Amino acid sequence: MRTLWKKHRAAIILLAVLAAAAITNPGAQKHLRATASWLSYNFVKHGHGHSGNLFAGDKKLMRAALESDMLDENAAKLDFVERKSFLFFSLTKMKVFGETIGVGAFGYVWLFADMTNPRSAMNMIYNSYVEEARRGAAWDMPAGRDAGPVMPDMAYIDALLSGKIVIDSVPGLGAGAVEPGPVRSGEPAVSSSGPDIQKGARSRISIQRTAAVEMAAMRLVYAARLRDRPGLDGRITLGMSINEAGAVLSAQVVRSTMNDPVFERTVVTRAAGWVFERIQSPGDVTEIIYPLVFSQAD
Repeated sequence: MRTLWKKHRAAIILLAVLAAAAITNPGAQKHLRATASWLSYNFVKHGHGHSGNLFAGDKKLMRAALESDMLDENAAKLDFVERKSFLFFSLTKMKVFGETIGVGAFGYVWLFADMTNPRSAMNMIYNSYVEEARRGAAWDMPAGRDAGPVMPDMAYIDALLSGKIVIDSVPGLGAGAVEPGPVRSGEPAVSSSGPDIQKGARSRISIQRTAAVEMAAMRLVYAARLRDRPGLDGRITLGMSINEAGAVLSAQVVRSTMNDPVFERTVVTRAAGWVFERIQSPGDVTEIIYPLVFSQAD
């Protein structure tokens, strides 16, 4: 036995490690729990929903309430997350985009999601939740501290990630077959049914990744103009050309119902500064028609 051990020690150790890895490969629930913990940690850490004014104990309670709400089986709050198993380890992935945000092994799940990358699916989801916190008092600690914070409509997130809609950072606003979520009366909103690609190799979803981020800034521009022109609303349809590197070569108004040349020029200037993803298609110029609807919630 001792001779066998000396002769095959490395192989035996390797087999033991692989067997342990296979047995302890984290299941789907651990991947979901790790994602919920990551999201809730960042929400509370960055002070969203007034959590910056809470004591440490209250922050802990808020984080626990948020994790519980996300992991509610009936609510399916994390149905945009999936686990991919490779026997000895597993990956935490974002559905549709296929973005890998973590890895699991030996009973643990480590996330390396980059919420600072504006083109990542995780960033979109994070900012969707943050916007929900910004819009309501639901993030204040509820009476009795036994009710979780209100989360964005999952139909909104599914539609955003699947490319069905391109909307600003306010959950529930936009075009498509998704019912609008709750918004405050009079709050400015910018929505779009997404790009109509006239020609070029750039994909619709790559365009939407950038547009989904830029819509939040566009809404701020709209809100600023409303101070000078209360009640302003309508549609501006842009024509844009984008090169392979992601730079906007040209942007112009194709149609407009807003009757506001000053605002139209501002929108064109903003759109001309968008930076899209680089694509592997030398010499390509993608031309799109991009509608924007500016409105205020009733």
